[in-house]
Order: sequence, then structure tokens, then C-alpha cells
Amino acid sequence: MAAFLLSHLAYAFILTLLLAAALCRPLQNGWYALHLLLAGVAAWRLQPLSPALALGIHLLFINGVTFLAYAWDKRAAKRGGHRVRERTLHGLALAGGTPAALLGRKLLRHKTRKESFLRDFRLIVFVQLLLLGLVFWFLMRLR
Repeated sequence: MAAFLLSHLAYAFILTLLLAAALCRPLQNGWYALHLLLAGVAAWRLQPLSPALALGIHLLFINGVTFLAYAWDKRAAKRGGHRVRERTLHGLALAGGTPAALLGRKLLRHKTRKESFLRDFRLIVFVQLLLLGLVFWFLMRLR
């Protein structure tokens, strides 16, 4: 059982990295399609897991990747290096990394002043809370 779970954790980690890379890459040279294809293969491999466990694993890894993206961008901002696109940071939050984005903004004091970023980020949080509320409402009606 432990080997089964470890193999699925590895596939979930690969899936998360591929999705994060697909968000970071421009839509050119077929990279986006390749990442989505590989992510689809990894997701297919995760099928035997329960949906709740697969979602939990995904959220664990996407939040790790999101926090690392915020840390990388903060470091690059200080050093004048290659920055992470705001679109990528929003995409990671939208993919489930909102808790890590909130934590990264708070702990790293990053992306706290730019009003357009904050407006878009608040919209993402609002939409996610709305969807979560709708799912909860729907599940309660099934009882």
C-alpha cells in the first residue's frame, strides 16, 4: 500500500510541475500542448485514487509550487533578475494555490502594493470562495 501511495504521490508531483510549467510557458513551439499531454498522462495514472485524496495531493503540491514561485519572484525583484509573470502567479492561485499565495504575500511581503495585482487576486479569491460555497450548498442539498 505504501509503494502504491508513493508512486501516486510521484505522479501527482509530476502533474503539478507540468501544469505549473504549462502556465509559465508561452503558447508557442508546441510546449504548451506537450505539457498538457504529459499532465494528462500523469492524471490518468492517478485514476485509482479516490477523488478526495487526489485533490488533497494536488492542493499540497500546487501550494508548494505557488509559494516557491512567490519566493522566486521576490528574490528576483530584489536582485533585478528574471521575474515571474503576474499572469503565472494568478494562474497558480487559480489552480488551487491561493493559500500559498496568501502566505507568500504575507510572509515575504511580496505583491502587497500593486493595486492591479491585488484587484485580480481578490477576484480570484472571491470566485474560489463562491465556487466552494456552491459546491457545499449542492452537497448539503443531496443529503
